[in-house]
Amino acid sequence: MHIIVVIPAGLLATLQFIPNIRYKLFIFHRLNGYIVMLLMLLLSITGIIISKVSFGGDFAKQVFAGFFGIVVMLSMALAYTNINRSFFTVVADGARKVTCQQSIRM
Repeated sequence: MHIIVVIPAGLLATLQFIPNIRYKLFIFHRLNGYIVMLLMLLLSITGIIISKVSFGGDFAKQVFAGFFGIVVMLSMALAYTNINRSFFTVVADGARKVTCQQSIRM
């Protein structure tokens, strides 16, 4: 399951960094971001689960995999809270800043 989750998460995450998608297809960008966050959560959980048997299952490797799984989950939680802040702004058209609600109307 870990590999099945890695491939779509990696492909969809690359779309998040394309400026045209970010500014012109804002709804797609947002939905894609939520899907990527869900896949990254599943990726972290499955990585922690398979760490018991992967690479020989050494305790140090299990701790290493668990640590990075927790770091990924925390970074996704931070991303989620920053996305949903009311003062989140998107830089569009150079130095002009617009709120998310205004950029949807554009």
